[in-house]
Amino acid sequence: MHKVWVAALVILALVLVAMQWTSNRMPASDGREHAGPSMEMINAARWTLMLRELEILSDQSGIATEAVDALKELQRHDADRLRRSILAAEVRDAKAALDVIETIDSDEPGREVLHRRYSREAITPDEQAALERQHGWFGELSGVYGLPVDDPARVAFLAPFVRAAKLLLVVPLAMLAVFFAGVVLLFLFAKRCIKGEMVMRFQLRDEGAGDLPWLQIVVLFLGLAVLGSVGLFAMLGVPEVAAMWLLALPILWPLIRGVSAREWRGALGLIGGWREIGAGLIGYMAGLPVIALGFWITSVLVRTTGIDANHPIQNELGRSSPWMILMGAVIWAPLVEELVFRGAFYRYLRPRFTVIGATLLSSLLFSALHPQGLTGIPAIMSIGIVLAVIREWRGSTIATMTMHAVHNGVLVTVMLTMFSN
Repeated sequence: MHKVWVAALVILALVLVAMQWTSNRMPASDGREHAGPSMEMINAARWTLMLRELEILSDQSGIATEAVDALKELQRHDADRLRRSILAAEVRDAKAALDVIETIDSDEPGREVLHRRYSREAITPDEQAALERQHGWFGELSGVYGLPVDDPARVAFLAPFVRAAKLLLVVPLAMLAVFFAGVVLLFLFAKRCIKGEMVMRFQLRDEGAGDLPWLQIVVLFLGLAVLGSVGLFAMLGVPEVAAMWLLALPILWPLIRGVSAREWRGALGLIGGWREIGAGLIGYMAGLPVIALGFWITSVLVRTTGIDANHPIQNELGRSSPWMILMGAVIWAPLVEELVFRGAFYRYLRPRFTVIGATLLSSLLFSALHPQGLTGIPAIMSIGIVLAVIREWRGSTIATMTMHAVHNGVLVTVMLTMFSN
């Protein structure tokens, strides 16, 4: 019976990983019947505008221009080439936009209108409205082209990018200070571990339920995740928020089976109080060098393979409300993912493997299920490793939830600041 659940875990994990990676890498159609710009292209363009504002603030040049060229890799059809011409006009000049337009079929909707706009000819309000219908955010960007720098419409459209550029001038300095503090904390932690002075508080806290209920939590969670990935919840009309919280139900499975509340809390690490919140913050700081190493490895893989590792939150910007994104990243993910991966799964692995083995296995599954591709695994896995070490150190998932919430909160806040407008 136990082997059946292990097999189910492996199969469901492989199915979910394959589905997530495939769904995030489905090529778009090259036909004329295409939708508006992809969120990936919109976010790349927003990033480019932010870099342009950063260049203005820091008196540099060249970075934003290179970013415009990088959008070529996101082009799927002539409509996307027109969108790149709009960005080229804003970041470079009208000639750069016309150079792109000249490479596009003459019958592409909006081509002639944009050609006249960047040739300094007037276009009508109806033509501008058509551009916005055809090209969405890019059409809106074309509407503020050529306006005076103090024009209210232009100021309002570019305000998020100016704000994000100012943030990028300040945040790295603060992060650098926190990073060096983390290096010191990591050194002290490693030194105490080597000397055997560090007390590790993880305990099995087994009162007779055995190991199977904790494995079942993971299997049931993955099963529901697979059903969500194939769109079953949407087909049944389940609201997005409700579907999200349905994934949390497997966490209660041991209680349904008759496991005592005390053993359930102990196994999942729901122990400790305010002190664990402080431990989570300190653990996060100490883990920053490890996380930085993981992100550096991912960046090397991206440059080497050419395969990007986009965070799924980028695709949600513009589709979901900021509050939905924040709730998912700062409440749902820290609570549910920690209880499943650092709670149930780590509890199941720990009696069977060393600390290193349980840490690597739980972190690998945690990272593989995030739909960011092979190149994104080192970055996410480094976060999982730090979380697993905190779980071993404190024995509490309250500490890991704290770290997870803070990490996601900082990341999402920065991304919303940069990419929301």
